[in-house]
Amino acid sequence: AATHENHHNSIEDCIICDSGKYTAATGTTSCSSCEAGKYLEDRGLDKSKHDASSDCTTCALATYAPATASSKCTPCPKGRYNNDAATNAANHNELGDCVVCSTGKIANQVQSSSCTNCIAGRYSPASSDPEFHRSCLLCPNGKYQASAGASSCTSCESGRFLSVTTSGPGGSNSANDCQVCEAGKYSIAGSPDCVACPLGTYTSGSGASDHAGIASCKTCMKGKYSISEDGAGQCLSCPKGTFLADDGSDKRFHDDARDCLTCPSGTYSVAIASSSCILCSKGMYLFSPTKDLTKKDNANDCVVCASGQYNSFTGAKTCQKCYRGTYLTDSGS
Repeated sequence: AATHENHHNSIEDCIICDSGKYTAATGTTSCSSCEAGKYLEDRGLDKSKHDASSDCTTCALATYAPATASSKCTPCPKGRYNNDAATNAANHNELGDCVVCSTGKIANQVQSSSCTNCIAGRYSPASSDPEFHRSCLLCPNGKYQASAGASSCTSCESGRFLSVTTSGPGGSNSANDCQVCEAGKYSIAGSPDCVACPLGTYTSGSGASDHAGIASCKTCMKGKYSISEDGAGQCLSCPKGTFLADDGSDKRFHDDARDCLTCPSGTYSVAIASSSCILCSKGMYLFSPTKDLTKKDNANDCVVCASGQYNSFTGAKTCQKCYRGTYLTDSGS
């Protein structure tokens, strides 16, 4: 009994409430806890700071206290905000009172009382996850955003590309950054680079529509071919003495210089990009088993039949001998 008396023989035996607690009445055996959303910082050093419920202070702007008997409030984390200026503890008693920023906005500091718009060239997606609202994302290559507070970026149209940003800090903020593909190349919407047209095809023109998708790569026409791995703005012409007959229906017939076929014996071609060869006239012939194009690129390559020989049809590679009982003295010169 004497031991217990020693705890009640002085005002010094009355213990000051700890942080987060108070007692408003005399003669109490315990302290009351500050409600969630409020705090009391003093750690039992000054009883005047623990003698009324009003000593529990509502959490300040952009902070919260989810538990009772809190000694301090926790700042709202990045990606969230709270704009209540300590008017109501109910607005500060859980993490959910720190509201996730809306689409196109961020809070890149802890204890934010508001969110800020992403600048042009950046975006913040529509998401309830605060991780997406801690910082704005750069528009990726192939896309841009001209407006602030955007949830996404706009794709460059087909026939254009965007690989290097030329305006703004970071992502592109202008449709003008989307450049038209160069000759021989095409792109689809949102492309960071253009793609070379396949062999046997070409594309040209200065507008985006001239390079919009692989369909813009046209097959070379008769007498022409394309062999550039980097894409062709125009097709190459088959040389004189050759021909290429396909009318652009199949690029596989236009993807190699060897698609330009040498004119067969009895024929020649005098122009580049020929789709067919010209037949030597009757009474003449042209025999050239080699691929020497200089022997097949001029009408003079067709030779008049020698004495005693003739032919009665065009495109001959040899002449026929006169029958027995007949002769032909013309020397063919």
